[in-house]
Amino acid sequence: MSGGAEAATGGELAEGMHADTERFDVAVVRPPRRLRGDIRLPGDKSVSHRALLLAALADGESRIAGASDGQDVRSTAGIVERLGATVERVAADGRTVDYRVVSPGVDGLVEPDGVLDCGNSGTSLRLVAGVLAGLPGYAVLDGDDSLRRRPVARIIEPLRSMGAELHARRGDSLPPLTVVGHTPLRAVELTTPVPSAQVKSAILLAALRADGRTTVRERIATRDHTERMLRARGVPVERLDAGDGAAPAAVSALSMRCQPSASMQIGSGSGPLLGSRSFSQATTSLATAWLSARLVGIVPLGPRFAQPTANTPSARG
Repeated sequence: MSGGAEAATGGELAEGMHADTERFDVAVVRPPRRLRGDIRLPGDKSVSHRALLLAALADGESRIAGASDGQDVRSTAGIVERLGATVERVAADGRTVDYRVVSPGVDGLVEPDGVLDCGNSGTSLRLVAGVLAGLPGYAVLDGDDSLRRRPVARIIEPLRSMGAELHARRGDSLPPLTVVGHTPLRAVELTTPVPSAQVKSAILLAALRADGRTTVRERIATRDHTERMLRARGVPVERLDAGDGAAPAAVSALSMRCQPSASMQIGSGSGPLLGSRSFSQATTSLATAWLSARLVGIVPLGPRFAQPTANTPSARG
């Protein structure tokens, strides 16, 4: 709105303004009486990345519904394809996408014939590094200028301790990141120095190709998408909270134990990790603004969420 110091209410001067005030634009925002409609949240990026990578490790067809269609997740989908899986976009609405992934299984994945482009996705780089650590072969993970400023030392050290060879520029601190994977890797017991769900997930994904039980300890609980999704696919992942009565988000030590690929069974059957159906739910964090509006009365009787949302107790990292 233009018109000097006059507000939108009957030409009265806004509080604190004077008639000789310099002219400028004034915007008056009034709360709506009500917002109505259905809200369709985008798919959760963290879940979408992991669903694609687990589909690549599985033998057969996997279906992923409602995945995030952002560029970061597209980077992971492109990497999965470069590793030898077929990735098909079945349906998309501009916010979410359904994927059909057909993979030869972890032992059928191939060494990429060029650099794996992570774009601007640090999640892609860190999680894929965990997968590559257990695949025999050579790979280079790179991305845009912003990604090349992201630290990678926190994933290099634990994956090296498991037997993979990793190197990066600037004294192994910045991408591009080279990975020479080996099978089997060594099972380890590690404590993450800085709480990070991505570092933890990289270790757990590598642990699927280790020769024993791997234990990861956290001083502060981070989001547990990877553990939940591994369990859903039959991988035994055990969580042990410290016995001090503290809440999971503030325990002095949190331990995740992951059995190796020999124990990757579905249900009571036998065989390798199998293809599955995944639904990338929107998490409650994506609904925070709308839920807050409802609580303070900005949205008296609506809106409704058009798809289920999932609450993640440990949403740090």
